[in-house]
Amino acid sequence: MAKVISTGATNKANNPYYFTGKNIKEVGARFSVAAADVADGDNYILAQGLSYADRVDSVVMEAGHIALTGATDNDLGFYEMDEDGNLTEIDKDILLDGVTLASAVTTWLDLLNLNTSLDREKNIGELVDKSVEQQVANLCLVLTTNTKSTATNTVLGIKSRIECANTN
Repeated sequence: MAKVISTGATNKANNPYYFTGKNIKEVGARFSVAAADVADGDNYILAQGLSYADRVDSVVMEAGHIALTGATDNDLGFYEMDEDGNLTEIDKDILLDGVTLASAVTTWLDLLNLNTSLDREKNIGELVDKSVEQQVANLCLVLTTNTKSTATNTVLGIKSRIECANTN
């Protein structure tokens, strides 16, 4: 009889997520997008207060999402926010680079599935070559719209599932 251990437990033998569970943080982000107010390079903060030890499990667009016409070049990655709310890029397209949001979504869509080379087992620190011990004031998961949407009053709804570093 074969003994089969999950891929995660094999690759991350010291990660308690695969043995005792780990906190999952779900962060909902909804933005009402009016064409007159949107510019190329806008940053939409999907989650904040993250650490390099956290792992992004999924970034899901809601079913029924209306097409963001013209939004054909979008990135998903990480920034640090300072006390004044200014964002400093850490790696703006490590999760997604140049994806389109110009099509309507009829079923829930995990945006991370659009990046076939993404190693979803890695935590944020591993993805951006930072130690999990490094402290960041306010690490943010950010969607950058490199080409603005021309849609009017479209609601962009995204839910992020983030595996927390702590086990409490």
